[in-house]
Amino acid sequence: MARIDVIASVVVLVCAKAPTVLVLRDAAGFAGLTGLAAWLLGTRLAWAPPVAAGVAVVVLPALPEPYVVVLLTWPAQPPGSVWAAVTATFLAALGGVLYAVRGASRPHIVG
Repeated sequence: MARIDVIASVVVLVCAKAPTVLVLRDAAGFAGLTGLAAWLLGTRLAWAPPVAAGVAVVVLPALPEPYVVVLLTWPAQPPGSVWAAVTATFLAALGGVLYAVRGASRPHIVG
């Protein structure tokens, strides 16, 4: 089992080398995505969309075009990327508001 102090050290090391605006943008976007997932899927599966976004960043290259790739890889885009900032802001606002107003829901099971 991973030790929390090792994980925290790696996170601090990575964040220390990244520009502050990039860390804040990605943290806000992932927090909003988690809030949106908790509202939509419930607390049990709230982890899945942020992990999927992280996997998309690893699998897809962070290209400036087409815009679909920019939207899917917003955490890996450079600090000056307008679309990455818009995506992160949208996720932070929508997820924050929905979670604050409605809270985590029970999973919506279709079928």
